[in-house]
Amino acid sequence: MLGQNVMHGVRISTGYGQFATPTGEFAVYSWGRTVSAHMTSSGAGFDDSVEPYDVQRVLFTQYFAVGGFAFHLNYWQPDWVFGAAPSSHGCVGMQLHDAQYLWLFGYAGMGVVVRP
Repeated sequence: MLGQNVMHGVRISTGYGQFATPTGEFAVYSWGRTVSAHMTSSGAGFDDSVEPYDVQRVLFTQYFAVGGFAFHLNYWQPDWVFGAAPSSHGCVGMQLHDAQYLWLFGYAGMGVVVRP
């Protein structure tokens, strides 16, 4: 937002069930921007035997909350998920054009608001 004006709307998918995305006001960590991340369930602190995942080249990742919560490209979900169904382990997933937009205009310290 710029003032009260929405500059770019993004259809997202958030965490489901026990993996809910935290709500509140956050900021992108000073160390939290990486153009290509490798994400694993063990790296996020999940029991690999229950919810295993190992995803390479997660582009345009920007971490904003303790526990590995970030917004990023989510290329492994079908397009219909975005804006319609929670499908992640807590991160805010989005399509390529939106993840890239937020990467290009985002910055360390940028405010992030997650609402229910």
